[in-house]
Amino acid sequence: MTALTSLALLVLVIANGAMYAGAMEEMAGHTASGLFGR
Repeated sequence: MTALTSLALLVLVIANGAMYAGAMEEMAGHTASGLFGR
C-alpha cells in the first residue's frame, strides 16, 4: 500500500512538473516574441 501510494505521488509530481515546465516555456515564448516584436 505504501509503495503504491508513493508511486502515485511520484507520478503526480512528475505530471505537475511537466505541466509547470510547459507553462513556463509558453510564457517565456510569449514574452520573447513580445520583446522582439515577432
